[in-house]
Amino acid sequence: MHIIALEGIDGCGKSTLLDQLAQKFAGDERVVFLHTPVSPFREMRRTLDVGNKADTFWFYQASNSYLTKTMRHDRVYVLDRFLYSTYIAHHTDDNTVNELIRQSFALLRLPVPCKTYLVRVTLATSWQRIHQRAELTEAERLNLVAYGKLYDTYYNPQAIPIKNLLFQDLEIIANETPDDLRQNFDQIAGYIRTKLSSPATS
Repeated sequence: MHIIALEGIDGCGKSTLLDQLAQKFAGDERVVFLHTPVSPFREMRRTLDVGNKADTFWFYQASNSYLTKTMRHDRVYVLDRFLYSTYIAHHTDDNTVNELIRQSFALLRLPVPCKTYLVRVTLATSWQRIHQRAELTEAERLNLVAYGKLYDTYYNPQAIPIKNLLFQDLEIIANETPDDLRQNFDQIAGYIRTKLSSPATS
């Protein structure tokens, strides 16, 4: 199987890209497009104590493990968030904790994406987009400081010391404008086609 991950902070346009690509390849059962976490974890997520990072980390790792065990070897999977976001969202200032997180990926033997697209917009654009979403709570709307720190962690290369462990090929793509979106769509669609014509890996 081939796994392609679309990663990035909220409001960067991952879901828009995934949905447009799903329309492009509609009817081709060889390509599977998924928003993560998948069911039943998507429904269970509402009960999480988001303040407990240990609980949320293992929840998402369990979701990642569950998902990969359901994958077929003759399919190309395009995911809205996968390993990269799980790591970044739980990255801390404690190097010991970060090392334990890194070790968990190896212990669980989660398959590495053949391609990870890190979708990037400016902090201002991301903040503006998520504020247009009705589901945001007032606390989330006011938490700009924490959001800015998460943004820096997502896109600061020095905060990603496990690139070679988690990602065979990580590429940052700008997604600020409609032209960027069209270009990214064409690029990712082209990459999907190359994987459809290449042998699947186990």
